[in-house]
Amino acid sequence: MGETETGQTMKTKRDTFFRQIGAKIAYERMIHNITQEKLASDTHITQSTLSRIENGKYNDNLSLALLLDIADALGITPEIFFQFRADERALWSLQPGGKA
Repeated sequence: MGETETGQTMKTKRDTFFRQIGAKIAYERMIHNITQEKLASDTHITQSTLSRIENGKYNDNLSLALLLDIADALGITPEIFFQFRADERALWSLQPGGKA
């Protein structure tokens, strides 16, 4: 595997990981009946930023501190964002185009 392929594989894994975390945030927000606007306000970020986080589009800037703030505002423990089932972890090994 070439250097470019390795870099692309790592980027794909990272992107998938952040999309999954974003989906967990969106899910928790919805089951707690909290709007994006309210959660964004409670965590001192913009609604646009929260939307990007929930859609996995904020990968390079998503800090652990912000994840802790989001978990606190949702009234949950932050470990929820990092618990992945086997089928979720399997997605990390997919290469661009959906190949394992």
